[in-house]
Amino acid sequence: MSKEQLDCLPFRYPTTVYLVDDSADFLYNFSFQLDEDLPVRTFTSPHKALEALLEERVDPRLERRNFVLEHKQHYGHPTLEHVIGLDLSAIYLQMYRAQRFAEPSVVIVDYQMEEMNGLEFCQRLVDTPIKRILLTGQADATTAVTAFNDGLIDRFVYKNSPDTLTLVNSYIRELEYQYFREASSILIRALSAETPSLLQDPGFIDFFRGYRQEHGVLEHYLVANPSGFLLLDRDARARLMLVMSEEDMEIQRRVAGDEGAPKELLAALEEGNQLPFFHAGDGFYRQGLVDWKAALHPAKRLRGENNTYLYAVLDDTTPYNTASGTVPSLASYLDNMERK
Repeated sequence: MSKEQLDCLPFRYPTTVYLVDDSADFLYNFSFQLDEDLPVRTFTSPHKALEALLEERVDPRLERRNFVLEHKQHYGHPTLEHVIGLDLSAIYLQMYRAQRFAEPSVVIVDYQMEEMNGLEFCQRLVDTPIKRILLTGQADATTAVTAFNDGLIDRFVYKNSPDTLTLVNSYIRELEYQYFREASSILIRALSAETPSLLQDPGFIDFFRGYRQEHGVLEHYLVANPSGFLLLDRDARARLMLVMSEEDMEIQRRVAGDEGAPKELLAALEEGNQLPFFHAGDGFYRQGLVDWKAALHPAKRLRGENNTYLYAVLDDTTPYNTASGTVPSLASYLDNMERK
């Protein structure tokens, strides 16, 4: 988990792990001992596995995910809107993609196979973002080390070691993180270009990781205006975590003042015990808003290393609903996999 302490990803969702071994018995036993929330596809034929991998893979580069550049001049979050005008709505809209869980991020392949060996298999994937774990025997250790040093594989595990399953489950989490880290690297750099970002604040990262684990959050998506994250569990139940720094709150107060907000609202924003969530427009108070009290939510204070934040977790995610319907859940996806 050491690498995961570097930053908090702007988005993450469960992806599919491919398990390739020409022993059907091994595949059956091994796959059922992996994380229960992990979509797994098994193949006894490496050629068929390659066909499926190359068909389902998604190029994770930023420009291919339609986070288009669109400069906007208005009051906004200093990090999330001022930098290069990324269309951040494209981040959370990924949760409406039914096939997001089918995206392959990690493949686990046995070295000794008749159709082709594991290194030949991995060679076919070197130009893809898919991470590669090689299962090998003690006799092939030197070959595995060389392949790792050459970048042909990302990890290797001794197949018959008592720690095999523990290591594989750990490596899957680590490599899936790297997969999404690479997918959002441009985005992370852009968001931290002007001011320190909560995405790279160790204090917030520790808090956010703990919250996700405690509350069964399997997906999260960065949102802006107001800033925070959409959180989804196994059944796609959504909640909104609002997160604002002291600077964000100052911008909220300034915009509200410029818009002629009631003194009571300005006083509430000044006290810093509540977070505003204005549904309409761009996430800020606008002149004429009558029921402003309903937009304020009790907040907790969090001290990070780079900043002090206020956060609140809401059940209301209405502004992020679309006409496309419900958000496909991991639970439904796993059920469909079992029926196939």
